Amino acid sequence: MAGEVESSKLAKKCLSFWTIYIFVFSLVIILSGCVSRPSGTFADNVSSEQKKVELKRRLEKVKYDDPTTHFLLAQLYHADRAWDDAEFYYNNALTYGPVYMPAQAGIVKLFIDRGDKLKAQHYFENYSNLAGKKPSALVELGREFQQQGLDTYALECFQKAFDLAPKSAEVHKYLGYYYLSKNDKDKARECFENSFNLDRNQHDVSRELGKLGVPVVYEGKPPKTEQAEK
Repeated sequence: MAGEVESSKLAKKCLSFWTIYIFVFSLVIILSGCVSRPSGTFADNVSSEQKKVELKRRLEKVKYDDPTTHFLLAQLYHADRAWDDAEFYYNNALTYGPVYMPAQAGIVKLFIDRGDKLKAQHYFENYSNLAGKKPSALVELGREFQQQGLDTYALECFQKAFDLAPKSAEVHKYLGYYYLSKNDKDKARECFENSFNLDRNQHDVSRELGKLGVPVVYEGKPPKTEQAEK
């Protein structure tokens, strides 16, 4: 009888322990989801100030050696028009990642928003020269300028890449996407056709041409998502 009582007490203690454990674990998961998610993304209900606090905490953990987190902080301050703070974090991003192109494009946008177009032009020229004579680097930089809404600089990068590699399927493709974003379908179609003629193993380009009314024969394998559907 005494053994049964002891067993009952032990079972209750175990149940109580696991109940508390599950509750605490669930609470941690919920709070984590509310504050931040991996890769610099946050839940919709997180304020700008909360994001800044969390990002600064992340920087402390990695001893500030993380250009992406510096860049995300710069973007938050930039959106708040806190120019000096934004410039500080853009510069930090470029200190830890000298060729981190999102920060390069971001700081150029910052100078434009501050009304310092001469400084913006100077920085743009430095970064485009840093990309050197590598068409792929210039294309990547151009795409970052597009992300910042700096279409003039984006096109200049794409044109420089084209001058260096007029037979690059990649360069023609991103020129096509540029013109498509400007709703210039004729130029977009021409660039996509040039790209596809140089490399017919491009599913994304064949898809865009199809949308633009150009029938093409894609010669590569279907993307994995399409293969899975079959």
